[in-house]
Amino acid sequence: MNYRRIMVAFLIEVVCFLSLTSFYLVPGTTKAQAQELTSSKAENQVIGLICQRMIEQMEEVKTVLETELKEQAEAEAKAKQEEQERKEEEARKQEELEAQAEAEEQAKAAEEESYEWSGEVLTAWGGVANGPSGFETYYNLPMGGVIDIMRSLGYDEANYPYWVREDGVKMLGDYVMCAADLSIRPEGTILPTSLGMGIVCDTGDFIYSDPYQLDIAVAW
Repeated sequence: MNYRRIMVAFLIEVVCFLSLTSFYLVPGTTKAQAQELTSSKAENQVIGLICQRMIEQMEEVKTVLETELKEQAEAEAKAKQEEQERKEEEARKQEELEAQAEAEEQAKAAEEESYEWSGEVLTAWGGVANGPSGFETYYNLPMGGVIDIMRSLGYDEANYPYWVREDGVKMLGDYVMCAADLSIRPEGTILPTSLGMGIVCDTGDFIYSDPYQLDIAVAW
């Protein structure tokens, strides 16, 4: 720091000043000799100059310290302001995400409430049905691997539990689990079926004969 260099110069001049005035303390110096030395005009001028320079150095140290303290305070204030702005920006983004999530939830709820199907319904004895999103069949296989894939995609247990409905339909959260052509309807696609709103979780060989067919997961 600048004030450290000034302080070093200041201390050097203090040493010089003490050296020039040390004759007062030298043993054997007589009073007459001391008076003769101190009466020297040149000596007094040097001492005066040193004293003046010491005062100037102290003023320089004071000025530098005040400047650096001011700059430090301004830097801290700026950092504090930037941190406050960052927190406000994060809070704003979080509010936007929450508002978006709420809007999506409301849209999903409205879609589910408005969903009605008066056509054919897939049953165990019928075997097939022409549903609202395409031709429907059913299958009954272990779902452990399918559930693991959906969990890896973010469909957690808390919001999308796996369970079997009273009529034997396998569910992921509020949705009927179904298989589809993933190139047309990727995993997670929400779509209406004859048994309720469905979610695509799986696929099968049936897609090669009918890419729009749905295979509903059931326990029949």
